[in-house]
Amino acid sequence: MTLNSLRTVLSQTESGRILHALCGVLEQWSEGIRTYFCSWDQCPFPRMEEARFIKHIYPLFFYVVQNWLGCEEEEDKQAVLKALAAMSVILLHEKQHTERVWEQLLWLLHQHRDNQGNFQVTKMLHYFLESLEGVRDLIPVGKFTAISAAVHAQLSDAENEPSPAHKEELSRCIVLLAQSRPEEMIAFLRSQLHGGKEAGRVAALRLLGALASQQDVPAIREKLPLVVEAAQSACSDPSAQLLWPRLLQYVVPAQYRGMLIPLSRCLQSLAERRERAGQHEEEDSDVTSSEEEAQLPAPQALLARLLVESAAPRAGAEHTVAALKLLQALRSTIHGALGAAWTTEIAFLLQYLEGKDASSVDSAEWECHLLKFLKVSLESMEDQAWSVALSQQLSEQLGTCPHGSWEKLFLYKALGSVLAACQDLSHVQEQLCRYLQGTNHVELSEAQGMIAVVSFAAERHFHLALDTVTTVAATLTRGRFPEPSGDWKNSDRLCRSSPAPKVGGKSARGERDRGCAPSAFLMGEPVMQGRNRSQAQSSQLQEKLGELLVQGQKNKEEAQAAHIAVMLTYSGMALHAPREHLLARVDADILGKILLLARAGHQDSQLKLALVQSITEVSCAIQAVGDCPGFGLLLKQEALGTLLDWIKEEPQDMAVYPMLLTLEQLSKVKPSLSREENRCLLSECCQSVFSHPSMEEIKARRRPLRAALNIKFLHTSCLEDLGWLMITLLEAEEPSATFEDIVHVLHDWLTSFNALEQERVLRVCAQVLGACEGRFELMKGCTCKQFGTLVGLLGPLTCDFLATCRKWAGVCLDYLLQMHAKTTNVKSQTWDTEHLCEEQESPDETALLETSNKTAQTVCRCFPSAQATDFMSMLAESLLHHTDRRAWAAGMWMTTFLEHCGKQLTS
Repeated sequence: MTLNSLRTVLSQTESGRILHALCGVLEQWSEGIRTYFCSWDQCPFPRMEEARFIKHIYPLFFYVVQNWLGCEEEEDKQAVLKALAAMSVILLHEKQHTERVWEQLLWLLHQHRDNQGNFQVTKMLHYFLESLEGVRDLIPVGKFTAISAAVHAQLSDAENEPSPAHKEELSRCIVLLAQSRPEEMIAFLRSQLHGGKEAGRVAALRLLGALASQQDVPAIREKLPLVVEAAQSACSDPSAQLLWPRLLQYVVPAQYRGMLIPLSRCLQSLAERRERAGQHEEEDSDVTSSEEEAQLPAPQALLARLLVESAAPRAGAEHTVAALKLLQALRSTIHGALGAAWTTEIAFLLQYLEGKDASSVDSAEWECHLLKFLKVSLESMEDQAWSVALSQQLSEQLGTCPHGSWEKLFLYKALGSVLAACQDLSHVQEQLCRYLQGTNHVELSEAQGMIAVVSFAAERHFHLALDTVTTVAATLTRGRFPEPSGDWKNSDRLCRSSPAPKVGGKSARGERDRGCAPSAFLMGEPVMQGRNRSQAQSSQLQEKLGELLVQGQKNKEEAQAAHIAVMLTYSGMALHAPREHLLARVDADILGKILLLARAGHQDSQLKLALVQSITEVSCAIQAVGDCPGFGLLLKQEALGTLLDWIKEEPQDMAVYPMLLTLEQLSKVKPSLSREENRCLLSECCQSVFSHPSMEEIKARRRPLRAALNIKFLHTSCLEDLGWLMITLLEAEEPSATFEDIVHVLHDWLTSFNALEQERVLRVCAQVLGACEGRFELMKGCTCKQFGTLVGLLGPLTCDFLATCRKWAGVCLDYLLQMHAKTTNVKSQTWDTEHLCEEQESPDETALLETSNKTAQTVCRCFPSAQATDFMSMLAESLLHHTDRRAWAAGMWMTTFLEHCGKQLTS
């Protein structure tokens, strides 16, 4: 009860004495609970479960974090941190809260790292670690490493050196951490002895001395030999130096991938010994000859290989951790400036992997982390020659990777990231030209790799990359397709210059004189006579023509593949372009080139897919820039027209290609479409989607069952995409006018005699009305003026032959009534939708008419008189054009309306 009462008091407190008092209460209560947890076996009263206490502590902890952690007064902050530390220890007893506690602690340490004078955070950490008795084994390895690295960074910061008292507190934190994981702490300090700045090495050595003095702590006392061994850093070890170069030979070759885990452990140990031996120690002749014989791999090769091993999606967490730890051990071998940066970055990567297996790691997110790690590493080096060498090494390793492998695609992205960081512009341009010109665009994986290289390089060299692509593309895709080669022209000449053979072979020399090269057989054997010679010559010409036809087809395929690859390269650069540079060149230099390539290429399925993807990516890139007054995509109409032309020519393409998604993204880009253009767009899309062949028609065309099912699935998705396109247009344009246009377009489909078309349009109508109801304020009541028209169209459909049509019509009417209630500020008089849907599934015609009548009565009770004309017009239309159950339902709705609203209309 006391804890519950505290929750109501906290919200009334911001600072001062009351805050101090409340923090003290929270601290003391948490201390009492912790004591109870540790000694409840001795308590004479019935035992209370941990969850019961934690249930009340967590809301208090959450409130303090959200509201009090940012207080500015030092006294307030100290009280808050002590209370948080005490509550955190309690929450660690419940697994569902442990991650939040550790993340909060690491966040505080990050703040601490940024503010060297924040002594209170260190005191809070000390108090927290000191209170972990009984739960110390719960410190995860990744969190342990991150905390150790943060504390050590404080002690080794020479620019903002902590006060002596602060240093003492930091040292105590290290000792407390070591009590939990002594071996890991010793290994961490050992790694700091031989890397980074001198201040870091001195701090690590002092901390080892502090651990050596803890002889009264059993966990540390047992590891004293390791502490002493780590402290003896000045001793050389020639045997370790002899083994080192030989083991390094196995890191880079891919065939030794299975050895990485034991190899990583050995090299980590040897790296520590080598560093212990000292960098200025004179090497003996055996060591020198061993390194020369082993041919040590280049530092760039080590980094490239271990990055790939870290990115392996199915290798397992242990494999990835081994690669990262080996990178950490080889930091000084790879580059001398990486020590400080890699200590933090690799600790973060290891923490990310903690507790995850290969199936639970998001491969795309992990890949982004590794590429960011690569960029940070290159920035820390500030060594352009090294970056150039790394790009060359990545290119070499690309040549050894199997086609289509994940490894090769990752290397392409890594190469693009390296080129983005490189400031040698001539080298960057040379590499971009190399991949643009030398890639086999017909091979999909190679084309994807080229796109990745150029796109990632455009992150920092946007204008250079764009100009290079434009220049190279002009040579790759010159003309619509390559002109016939010289061989084609020669073949025509060859055919024209070959007259019918003459009896006796008198024309043999004449043919040779006119340029027809004889076969090697003719040159080396006696001249064939008569018919035999002419038959051999004819066969030779046919063979030559066949080769030329094959070569011509191959040239067309290569030209088409080049068109597609360049189109996707342009859109890829748009996605990676700096936002401040994109809009100035997106029109003519990106979208314009994409459309030009699309018109020049052969209009096959691959080109259509490429254009759809390219326009989508360009539209998304523009939206990512944000609102930019005065910007309008000049080629939006042309892009829209190209897509609509395809839809008109091949309506069924809508289900195969995600054109509706593309139209949705393009419609979000300024300038807005006119009402006439919106109607045209919606009309063409509805025609394509609603008139798509049924499953039975697809089967009748002798399509395989799997293909038919795939098309059905695609069409179902297409219906949803059409709904989202309409919703997007409502949000992007003036809602009321756009909704009127949507109703105008849907009218003919809602009155269709084709039941399948009606079902499809009702499904989309329900999706759009549901979005309008859910975003009523945003849509500004756009459905108000169309209420009567829609009810008149939908009402008779509640008695349709198809149960699905009846269901969707009922759902649409429910949404309309809810929006009407919001407009008139009256309580919604809706019905039980679930019960109605059950009644509408009845096969009995009389029951269906009764259900439809109930619906009509509900609607008429709140019908706006201003909408009566539109409503009656739609019902009259159903009576005139239909003779089925729908006409009966229309008459019933009209009668019900006149009974309930006739007097109101007369007045």
